[in-house]
Amino acid sequence: MGGDTTWLLFLCQGLLTACVLFVPACSLGAALPLGIAGWRSAAGSTGWAVGGMYAVNTLGAIAGSLLAGFVLLPLMGATQLVVAGAALGVVSAVALLLS
Repeated sequence: MGGDTTWLLFLCQGLLTACVLFVPACSLGAALPLGIAGWRSAAGSTGWAVGGMYAVNTLGAIAGSLLAGFVLLPLMGATQLVVAGAALGVVSAVALLLS
């Protein structure tokens, strides 16, 4: 490939990447607001629901990153860990759709 068409290759790669990542990124971005909406009635107020959900989300992110980085990655390896994470995501999505 010549230098004249390199920008076209980068553009195509960028567009393909954006298309592949759009739906998963939107789905993950919607998870916390949907969780807050679902937990609002049980928490009693919107403030408690938002604060509680963010606290649980933050603690889960800390625990998950420590567990993945220091326990699961050395134990399973990168490829198996990514496959297990994807499978867990699919199981979670199905469980939420069925509830």
